[in-house]
Amino acid sequence: MDDSNKKYERYNKFLGNIDNYLFFDKKSLESQMFKEVLIFTDKNQKEFEINNKYLIKEYNKIIEEISKFIKELGLKNNPTSYYVILLELILNGYISRNNQFELTADENIILDKDGYFGLDVINGYGCCRHMVEIFNKVLKYFKFEVYDIQTSFYVTDGKIYFGSKIMDGMGDHASLLIKYNGNYYIYDSVQLFVYKVDNFLVANLYDIYINGTYGECHIKPWSLMRYEHMSKKEVIDLLCSIITQDRSNFISKHEMSETIRETKKICDKNKILMLDFHNQIKPNIDSICMHNYK
Repeated sequence: MDDSNKKYERYNKFLGNIDNYLFFDKKSLESQMFKEVLIFTDKNQKEFEINNKYLIKEYNKIIEEISKFIKELGLKNNPTSYYVILLELILNGYISRNNQFELTADENIILDKDGYFGLDVINGYGCCRHMVEIFNKVLKYFKFEVYDIQTSFYVTDGKIYFGSKIMDGMGDHASLLIKYNGNYYIYDSVQLFVYKVDNFLVANLYDIYINGTYGECHIKPWSLMRYEHMSKKEVIDLLCSIITQDRSNFISKHEMSETIRETKKICDKNKILMLDFHNQIKPNIDSICMHNYK
């Protein structure tokens, strides 16, 4: 038995049937629909890239400029610092048309171009899936191991759910899965929430309590195949890495809180600089917003 099969067998002990969990049960209607979605989105992305080379070039230029700007702020080299500043830049419209951003999933406004969801943010609109794509591209610029992933959030009585509870549904929220110093974390794409993935596919909020109860985030690995174009083997390898991580090495709550606090102070001190940055990339933003998508 090769290493891949050993990993596969190991995961059956936790999920019962990994094929079902990744929607590869051929008898399942949900599985067939999922496979069709993968084919459809891959085809759409390739066609979009062929027909919109100039647009993509401008978009990538903005991502590069955002990354350079963040680097110039002298932040500590960790994903949390970059995450906090990116959240500030996006929600306050510094990388959007007319310096305005509206958090919305209105299908009459949203373009939803597979592989380039962040274009909607540049146009001044978007929700979790559009914001998370900007986070992903910038953090990859800084060489972090980061993934777009679907999640579901639960406010519970503190119990950790395995089996069917975790496997229910395909997820309803786009988040970031980030590996840092050997451990895995979930970063919310809309709110300043950070979770540590310390119970297999269940991540727990650093602040622990929301209105007196525990905050949980459940990870949906199937989405890695769509948004990160990972193979089934690559997903299983990642799951194995998550479950074998050293849980004693997670960043402490105090350290995480201090990093967030310090970065917020840097944001507050650099409002004018951020506005200057918006004006600097405005020609690129306008070029994207005036472009006729094909």
